[in-house]
Amino acid sequence: MLAERLRNRPLASQTDGLLRHFYDLHVMGMAILNPVDLRWREVNDRLCEILGYERSVLLERSWEEISDPSDPVFDPQTLQKLCSGGTQAHTGEKRFLHRDGHVVYAGIHLRAVRDARGGLRCCIVILQDLTQIQQTAREARREKHLHTMISRVNQAIVRSRGLKPLLQEVCRISVEMGGFSACWIGVWDLSDTRNLRVFVRAGEDVGDVDPFHSSREWQKDPMPNDGERLVLNELRPDEGLPGSRAAARAGRRSVARFAIGSRGAVTGTVNLFSDEHGFFIPSVEALLVEMVDDLSVALDRLTAMEALELANKVVESSPVVLCRWSPQTGRPVEYISSNVSRWGLSAAELVSGQIPFLDVIHPDDRARSQAEVAEHVRLRRPRYRQEYRVVTGTGDIIWIEEFTRAEYGEDGEPLVFEGVLTDITPRKQEEQREAARSHVLSLLAQGAELQIILDVLAEEVELECPDMRCSIMLADDAHGALLVGAAPSLPAFFTRAVNGTPIQENIGSCGHSAATGKVVISEDIQTDPRWAPGKNVAREAGLASCWSAPILSTRGQVLGTFAVYHEYIHSPSARDIHLIQEKANLAAIAIERTRDAEALKESAERWRFALEGAGDGVWDWKPDTDEAVLSHRCKEIVGIDDGGATPHYQQWLARVHPDDLDHLNEHLWSHLDGRLPNFVCEHRVRDSRGGWRWILSRGLVVRRDERGKPLRMVGTVTDISERKRMEQELREMATTDYLTGLANRRHFLSRVTEEIARLERNGHRAVVMMLDLDHFKAVNDNFGHSAGDAVLRHFAHLMRDCLRKTDTPGRVGGEEFSVLLPDTAIEAALHLAERLRARVEQVPVNVHGLSIPVTVSIGLTPLCSTDMSPDDALQRADKALYQAKSSGRNRVEFLTAPDS
Repeated sequence: MLAERLRNRPLASQTDGLLRHFYDLHVMGMAILNPVDLRWREVNDRLCEILGYERSVLLERSWEEISDPSDPVFDPQTLQKLCSGGTQAHTGEKRFLHRDGHVVYAGIHLRAVRDARGGLRCCIVILQDLTQIQQTAREARREKHLHTMISRVNQAIVRSRGLKPLLQEVCRISVEMGGFSACWIGVWDLSDTRNLRVFVRAGEDVGDVDPFHSSREWQKDPMPNDGERLVLNELRPDEGLPGSRAAARAGRRSVARFAIGSRGAVTGTVNLFSDEHGFFIPSVEALLVEMVDDLSVALDRLTAMEALELANKVVESSPVVLCRWSPQTGRPVEYISSNVSRWGLSAAELVSGQIPFLDVIHPDDRARSQAEVAEHVRLRRPRYRQEYRVVTGTGDIIWIEEFTRAEYGEDGEPLVFEGVLTDITPRKQEEQREAARSHVLSLLAQGAELQIILDVLAEEVELECPDMRCSIMLADDAHGALLVGAAPSLPAFFTRAVNGTPIQENIGSCGHSAATGKVVISEDIQTDPRWAPGKNVAREAGLASCWSAPILSTRGQVLGTFAVYHEYIHSPSARDIHLIQEKANLAAIAIERTRDAEALKESAERWRFALEGAGDGVWDWKPDTDEAVLSHRCKEIVGIDDGGATPHYQQWLARVHPDDLDHLNEHLWSHLDGRLPNFVCEHRVRDSRGGWRWILSRGLVVRRDERGKPLRMVGTVTDISERKRMEQELREMATTDYLTGLANRRHFLSRVTEEIARLERNGHRAVVMMLDLDHFKAVNDNFGHSAGDAVLRHFAHLMRDCLRKTDTPGRVGGEEFSVLLPDTAIEAALHLAERLRARVEQVPVNVHGLSIPVTVSIGLTPLCSTDMSPDDALQRADKALYQAKSSGRNRVEFLTAPDS
């Protein structure tokens, strides 16, 4: 009707009552649009209110200036068609821009007004504000999408088994189902926000994302809303945080950042972006907070799962086995880590009770193990340590070190035992090898017979490796054959068969080894052509393989062979080769020592029979006149240069070491007085270069007067400096640890025994220390055994620097050391121990360019007269050491003696 009035009346008359009535209606906006420049001719108050303009301002604006350029619904060609006559009217929806910048959603009706000739006079625009209706509809759709999104996120949380896949799925669901334009999630390590743990993203560009900077913002910048979220409903490219400014430049209109955390601590953010201003209304925030809370719970769960999986992997790859026992009879297992399978045992069978743990312990160790556990329980010890052997599923025997924590009830009865089991077989084998080596060297130093030494050497090897059968063959150079020297476990008929084996190539393992001077390996005796003549007797003896190493003298001469037999076909490892070569070297020392002693004895007998005791140097002395005749060699040995004058006894004495004078005079005058049948004395004399030389002086009174007074005495002197040096080396080898140069366990215990006796006599004070290098096994595992040996030598050097000359340091185990501090008060001992501990911590070991830190735990106890043996004091010191270990290592602990 309005259009008809406008068409039939002049434009000046269009302000009649009816037209004004329509314009004044406050229900909808109305306007007349100039079709030429698309500017407003007339607008009513309602239209100005809807668009937020004053009338005068709006009349200056064109249609395009107040239209939303991103309107996806209204086609710009529609207005052109209306103006060109292509269509008469249009009804639909269109977006306009409010003066403050927000979008106005409107229902619009356009109609062309033409004159009688059909010419376009103007366009009538009727506009109804649909913003609130659209907003309500959008919010309904938005909440529906968000509910769907949260449902799908919860499903993803339930299904997920990994943190990154879950967060990737959350980002995807947020964009595809939640209506967000972009989403990214960053999770960092709680202990170090610089370490990004997970980063995922999906959707449109949000500018440069810096999760590290985001974590710093979250940790430092105050949150405008609260401590768990940041909402910016109006992003501006020149305001806000760096991340929000970058998102605004990328076209995003609003952002919400929510904190996710593990166990209550912020460890990441969920960042959601929208292309609408004001998207994050309170109801949306509430739904998103609910989703993020669920993600935080999932983060806790997945973090715990990852930690558990990592712990399981560490346990499975570690050399230790974790175990939990019930205190019931037989020590039934409640839990044991699956890596017990490396010992050939089934975790399932142990936990199910099919195999009680006590049945796994070696029969010879069960009673002792049970007694030790009972004693620990009786004393209510929270932690204890014990060692025992275990029979593996394959029948092998290994040594186990058990560190156990006991939990007790209010009544004092044990509730459960939890422990760590470590295979210490290599350490025990090394201790056995060291003990065997020390035993053999001790026998050598004591001058034991060769047969005894060889038997002990073979028996020690068989004790260390029960599947080995040893034989030691001695070279008979006169007949070019090998004779059996020791074979304690081989059948008698077999030793008879191999006795006299020719030293020739391709004649058995031992004959070939002696002929070539090389190690010979016969993995299978029955197929080795070198064993063709003897394979039948080997089969009858139950021997399937043989490894033989030559026994070589210091000059490279073959003295015999050291052989190892097995009852099954077997090839040696590098450790096995090292073992037989080491034992062959010990056998060489014993053989050479014995042969040298025998040769010396034979030579002495020949000279005694020939010159009545004359030796390398001959002397003839008249005691009544003190005149002496010395051979040239005797003068060289004694260091006398008489210049042609007659030497005297006092000249001899002047060259004797002051410490040996009384000893020499006692032996000499005992023989001169007839109390000894002959004169034999070892003492030192100063040689021509001013050094001290050991000589063996022997003599015999060959003429006396009628009253028995000696008139003439004839004797010899032998330079025994080299023999003394070797004996000293043997004594040191028998009492010294070969790797560190410290006292070995046998010698150290001997010193403690002496100190206990001295303490009983004099009542002085003394202290014993036990020392253990912390985490030494990790050094061997991570850097190799050569690095471990370097650490032990380094520690021994530091000990010597810190101790007095009167103190006795010793190595009593793999990485265990002891120190005896005589004449030392407790306070001084504690000060010394702390100084040594600090010194060790401050000085790392440098091995092949690597710096290896080392720390030591120390336990001290006083030595007291009530100690029945050295073990009493060492056990107390070991308890103090255990306290130091249990209290965190790298510390000093003291345990008083029972009588203190």
